[in-house]
Amino acid sequence: MTENFENSNRIRSIKELKAEAKNRGHTGYSKLNRAQLIDLVNPLNEPGPKISVPVLTPKPVKMMGRAKQYAADK
Repeated sequence: MTENFENSNRIRSIKELKAEAKNRGHTGYSKLNRAQLIDLVNPLNEPGPKISVPVLTPKPVKMMGRAKQYAADK
């Protein structure tokens, strides 16, 4: 996917890249060179959706409990 995006931007002119930056609502794009404009309009550089992921924290293991369990298994 990134190869197609890079190839499509190599053909695009600075004028087209600036128009794309304007359509996306970016500011300060008029002073950027072609490589910086490509980075600016690259969809891979846009922030992804915010996903809430629960963080699991392990409970501390009691060392004696493990030793007793090990001894019981033998």
